Amino acid sequence: MRDINRMQVETGGFLGRRSGGEPGIKTVWQGHTKLLYYLEAAETLNRLKGAV
Repeated sequence: MRDINRMQVETGGFLGRRSGGEPGIKTVWQGHTKLLYYLEAAETLNRLKGAV
């Protein structure tokens, strides 16, 4: 299973190249925000499935 931090920065646009260095705060924040949106969408879809 992938590390959640790695998934977060990749969602923010981090490519993980050898010469790329570590992800910056902007990349971390963008990934964090996108993951929160994805989780919220998944929860909403699960609630809608239960309502049908």
